[in-house]
Amino acid sequence: MIDQAFIERRVRKAWEYRKAVVDTSSCRIIFGEADFLPGIVIDKFSDVLVVESLALGIDRFKPVIVEKLKQVLAEDGISVRGVYERSDAKVRLKEGMELRKGFIGEPFDTKVEILENGVRYIVDVEDGQKTGFSWIRNTTGWPSRICAGASGRSGSWTASPTQAPLP
Repeated sequence: MIDQAFIERRVRKAWEYRKAVVDTSSCRIIFGEADFLPGIVIDKFSDVLVVESLALGIDRFKPVIVEKLKQVLAEDGISVRGVYERSDAKVRLKEGMELRKGFIGEPFDTKVEILENGVRYIVDVEDGQKTGFSWIRNTTGWPSRICAGASGRSGSWTASPTQAPLP
């Protein structure tokens, strides 16, 4: 049965996993299918959450998911200043849903400063790319954090750009 306890277990498990593998000061906390919550993405930029809901089924649970996430974060001493919805992808129209973009709760400054790998960024959660910022650049720091304590690992990965062979 999908109830509040079920949602809380999924949200908690996603947060516990993120704490183990990434810098959680700013990260993707809920990653849809990967966290067994298909159709929803929730990114955390400092003290702001950005929600993208892409499927009708999960959209109905969005308020509960956001509420449970805020509770789980509060248990770790993390206060959420605001939540912004970026459910403006056209795929929503295929499920008969409206495009949504705006505050969930009280308005706040949508330009959010984050620090990642020693670099400060201003994330525009209202008008930036997708949920406000591309997570592609996030792949530079986590391999060494994951491998640092692993048995038989050097603690870092290196890679050189190479031209992939054409089929």
